[in-house]
Amino acid sequence: MTEVYQSLPTSNEVEDRYARNEIARKTILGPLSVVIKCLGFDSTYSLFKEETRRRPISCLATPITVIGIIVLIANMFQKKDEIDGFSTISWKWAETFLIFFLAINSLISAIFLMRRTHTLFFLTYFEAWSECARLSEKEKEGKENGDAEIGRSSSSNLFTSGRLIKVLLAFLVFIGSTISTSTKYAVYQGNYQHGNENVTTPLLDKFHGLEPLLSLWGAILSATALSVYGILHGIIEDTIIDFNNDLKTASDSKTLSTRIDYFSIRHQSILIFARTLSKKMCTFATYSMVTMIVVNFASMYLSIAQKEGTGGLGILCFIFWQIIAISSMVVVLFQAAAIQLKLNKSCEILVADKEIWIGDLAVAQQAQMMITKRQTTETTVSLLKCLKLTPWIANGVMLVPPIIGGTFALIKVFFLH
Repeated sequence: MTEVYQSLPTSNEVEDRYARNEIARKTILGPLSVVIKCLGFDSTYSLFKEETRRRPISCLATPITVIGIIVLIANMFQKKDEIDGFSTISWKWAETFLIFFLAINSLISAIFLMRRTHTLFFLTYFEAWSECARLSEKEKEGKENGDAEIGRSSSSNLFTSGRLIKVLLAFLVFIGSTISTSTKYAVYQGNYQHGNENVTTPLLDKFHGLEPLLSLWGAILSATALSVYGILHGIIEDTIIDFNNDLKTASDSKTLSTRIDYFSIRHQSILIFARTLSKKMCTFATYSMVTMIVVNFASMYLSIAQKEGTGGLGILCFIFWQIIAISSMVVVLFQAAAIQLKLNKSCEILVADKEIWIGDLAVAQQAQMMITKRQTTETTVSLLKCLKLTPWIANGVMLVPPIIGGTFALIKVFFLH
């Protein structure tokens, strides 16, 4: 699959490509495409010229995106100012520190949505998926079906009911966290006693009382970005599963050696599809993971070190914060790691098939070439450009917040009581 940008197209071609990109995005994301527009971070139609659209700053092309980013940055720095002066490991410090990093995650999510809508990413992604679907249909129907077109009925099930349920759950958790935190402030009128500490809930008293609305806006941004990330990886995972099932069926029926050329072409298209996504997800995965590790650590510390006086609303906030952190880490880490497992499964099926290794030498060489392509094609999402998200790394990262949070809680309970 060639890159979308190979040469500078004419103005009519540009308009057609961005119209096709819009249709592709709606096909992939379903109702989330409308949500992105309503949030104000749809930068599809930029004021910048085609040749400058790849520059990061060019996504700030409309007044609403500029204002949105300024508000999010102001909200983030306002929360940081609240942290200054608090004693480390105090209750007030931990709670404000957590909400500060949730604000950072909202800003990261907004930038992620702008960058993905600003370029022709969804069109490139859809075309890569279409090539995989075309080859799969060719096998199943036994004939050439032609290029898959955007909007055709065969692609209308990309945004499935299962993905809709997961998206709704993500929105429910993020929005529920904001509502419970704001409610806690209203109930305690801004202050409540936690042990020997007089705690000020850091909501409602900033931005002329608009703090709950800003927090709600940020929560929806975070839920939307996380859902987009999950959907994009989920579609690739389903495509690889379908390929592995066909590969396994051919192996069991002893026909894999006679169809190795077809599976090699299809395997190549899947690797290109996975690479198309992985190289665009690294930045979001890295920063989102850092913020969620901090949120997970802080929420775990608060829940372990809590004392009497927290109340039901406080416990509810702990629950929401931990669900947000854990679910976000699971989606970012294990969605990317699952793709690597499925790609490795393809190689395992090839290695386990004796017919292709003891028969024709050309068939064995083709199978070996497929395995080599898998090993040499960069399809992994990397954290900090060094930690590739394999299942081993994902499991290791998940252990970091409990260890840090538990350590801080023990220090608080036994040494700073």
